[in-house]
Amino acid sequence: MINYFQPIAAPGAVGREFGSPMSDLLEDGLISSDTFDAYFNDTLPEAQTAALTAFNAGQFDGQRPKFAHLLAVTFEFKSGAALTVEPEAITNLKMIEPEQIQPDCYQIMGFSCTFKPESPEIAEKFQNQRDLTFIHLKFPRGLVPCRLVWSPLADTTTNPNQNVVVLDDTVFIFAQAVHTFNLTELVKAAYQPEYLQIMAKTYQDRFDQDLTKITASLVRQLDELSKAKAASMAGHEYILLMDYAPEATSDLNDNPWDPVLLDQVTGEKYGGINLESYPALLAMPVRCDNIKDFWEGFAWLLWEISWFGIDTQERDQKIQEFTDSLTASEAESEAFHAATAKMKRFIDWYVHQHIADPTLPDFVATYWPLTAGRREKFDDGTPDGWMMTVTEQDPKLLQNFMAHYGSEFDTFE
Repeated sequence: MINYFQPIAAPGAVGREFGSPMSDLLEDGLISSDTFDAYFNDTLPEAQTAALTAFNAGQFDGQRPKFAHLLAVTFEFKSGAALTVEPEAITNLKMIEPEQIQPDCYQIMGFSCTFKPESPEIAEKFQNQRDLTFIHLKFPRGLVPCRLVWSPLADTTTNPNQNVVVLDDTVFIFAQAVHTFNLTELVKAAYQPEYLQIMAKTYQDRFDQDLTKITASLVRQLDELSKAKAASMAGHEYILLMDYAPEATSDLNDNPWDPVLLDQVTGEKYGGINLESYPALLAMPVRCDNIKDFWEGFAWLLWEISWFGIDTQERDQKIQEFTDSLTASEAESEAFHAATAKMKRFIDWYVHQHIADPTLPDFVATYWPLTAGRREKFDDGTPDGWMMTVTEQDPKLLQNFMAHYGSEFDTFE
């Protein structure tokens, strides 16, 4: 297997190319001294500042193609246009997260490139089109296409991750690999037929349901989310993480997607997305590392959100009922543990008070089960079933105990 890329060394490595990225641009004549000063004085226009910042920050990211064997670089656009740049004109070309998907074909999450165009018309073509789909690298043994993964927020014609800036006659073209999103923006994008189809097909493949009905249900959920307004949540304690772990799948759970709440401070992951209101969810950032299958993962995020329903009022009511029952269960559990703990203390006290009583062993054997939950057979459909412990003291035994020792027990602390 031929490797067409080489990693970029970490900062501090020996060699000129690992010095200051901005200084290198100035030294190579790609930017003027005025631009260099304006950048550090924050007086450049916003788009130009963004381009240089992206170049500066990404200097040591990604991998470079092996320029020694590179014959040409062709940029292919979704519109059908293509532009070829000779390697000699390129001063910087990096592929972000290149993944080999076929023997001589790669998928990239982003890239950055700087070059001096032969004519102003070439620069204008790059500026007018933000629909780059492939970067073709021509080597002596053939063409190596690198397919650019578009942003989940892209429409059918424009990739918002892609940017082009012409500065001092140098073309800066780059696409940043963005992994964190605003849920409101994602909901708007999800209405696009292409993305709706991916999500609906994701459900159909798993549940074998009618595609039209699935799509209608998805649109109804998006409508409900669209009507909600993000809550004011200072600091955004949690992130909606579209966790992707194909290695964690099993025969019982072959779904690699697991949407969870990610604590931004501790890094801990929690369940409970289904218990959050629409406004609370809309206030949380969404993170996904597997962008190439983003809408499949987003379908499972929506699935998790819809656990208690889609309609806002119905969903809020069911969430409230569940949290109320959970609170009640916790209160019952606390009361149970307090009662069994008191029973243990009482029996221990009673033993010490009646140490010479010959019936003491029978007393302990009879009432000790009240220090724990009662045992109950669970009918699982098999002849024998299985025994489980219920967090409730045996009512008949407790009644018997209170009839004989109730007055002492009530005053016991």
